[in-house]
Amino acid sequence: MEITWRKETKNKREKGYLTLQELMGEIHVTKSNGDGLIAFNSLRFSLEEIATQISNLLIQYLFSLMLASNASNEIVSRNLDELLTIIERLSLEESDYSVVKNMFVEIIRFFIDAMELAGPFWDDENKISLVKKTAHFDKEMEDDVVHCIVAEILRLEVSFCSPEFVPMMFDNDVLFSMSVHLKSNVFEEKLERVEEKINEWMFDIEFVQKCIHEDYFCSEMKFLRQVLEAGAYEIFTEHDKSSWCLVNLVSL
Repeated sequence: MEITWRKETKNKREKGYLTLQELMGEIHVTKSNGDGLIAFNSLRFSLEEIATQISNLLIQYLFSLMLASNASNEIVSRNLDELLTIIERLSLEESDYSVVKNMFVEIIRFFIDAMELAGPFWDDENKISLVKKTAHFDKEMEDDVVHCIVAEILRLEVSFCSPEFVPMMFDNDVLFSMSVHLKSNVFEEKLERVEEKINEWMFDIEFVQKCIHEDYFCSEMKFLRQVLEAGAYEIFTEHDKSSWCLVNLVSL
């Protein structure tokens, strides 16, 4: 049985409706068409900004998971594999315009490759002992965080990739207003609530305050975070996979 929103997408396609991303492709982006250029850039920047915010939440989730699971590569890898399976099923249709397929599936694959390349943390026996004494893994809280992040990824997919619009339905001013509306009214408060949930989870991990001062912990984890953030940015801003330098290097 087809998922309800996929059936709805199919029905709208049969009526000739277009997605917001497809409407962006219809905008005449030329120097002489200033309004069109502004509308296109505003929508593109909104998509990249919202996607980046969600990817940052994914990174916060990943680091919370690493801390809460005693830095267990097995637990982290298993959860990332499960998350990838979930996200792969979120695309509304098999399309080159899918935010899920072009961005977030690639993001999770990159995270998996980067984690494998980084290897295990806290190899020192004393640190492992400290972590095991103080860490506790709240599966219910972790599931709640994942559910909220997945919901926002799906919301972004629907916002840009669901065929909701009749061709030639909107002018450039309306498209520009939609970009502002998506950032300010659709996603802003929801993403803030997800971040609050992650912060609550982090606060609940007892050993964070005890480990955070360790030089080894700080240098290794900060470097990994920089790699993940740089790779995610590359995926969002470079639409040609052959131009991905860091992502392709990590996946070798």
